[in-house]
Amino acid sequence: MNQTERIMEAMMTNKKYISPYTDCKLCKERGKNWNGDDPKCAFTNGIFSNGNWNCETANRLRDLTDDTRFYNNDQYCGIVDLDGFGKFLILSWYKSRGRTEGAWVVDQALISPITLKEAEELLSV
Repeated sequence: MNQTERIMEAMMTNKKYISPYTDCKLCKERGKNWNGDDPKCAFTNGIFSNGNWNCETANRLRDLTDDTRFYNNDQYCGIVDLDGFGKFLILSWYKSRGRTEGAWVVDQALISPITLKEAEELLSV
């Protein structure tokens, strides 16, 4: 059975299709419930990667920025205050598509990609 057949079977039997490219709990729980490209988790190695597509954890992180979102030439930037003392999550993405281009934790002078552990703690997963 090829990938398209597996997706169609999952959709017809009301089962979740799990892409082989998912590592985060939220991607696995959601599965694939749409036609089109398979999801590709943003945390395949436990650290954010911009080679993602429609990762549920990354999508929910973007949702946290609804009130702190900036927009310019179809490019978005969202900011989440992580601790009230100068530690922030900075996210970037193009339009409202499925790929999150960047997710960095900025802690004073330290800048690093967000880890899956940090993301799940922030989202209370």
